Amino acid sequence: MLRAIPTSDFIKQIEELSDLCRHGDDPIILTRQGHGDLVVMGIEAYNKMLTKLQLLRDVAQANAELIENANPTAEALIDQAIEIAHDQIQSRLRLGNAA
Repeated sequence: MLRAIPTSDFIKQIEELSDLCRHGDDPIILTRQGHGDLVVMGIEAYNKMLTKLQLLRDVAQANAELIENANPTAEALIDQAIEIAHDQIQSRLRLGNAA
């Protein structure tokens, strides 16, 4: 559940709210003078979000590259996009494990 709280309340409740961020996927929006100012989230949720974003970019890039090539069938395009995305994910997982 998305939460928005004033920065001053976050400071007062930092232990409780940082635990919520660490153990959940939902960010907390910090407000100043009633307007959104910062977003706080756990590192695992942040990494998941980055991985999903990169996967979407990879799929979009793969689709663009496939469209530039010959006129393959829809099935061939899907197979190639899946293969490229799979290779990208495997590469990122190897890099993540090495870090």
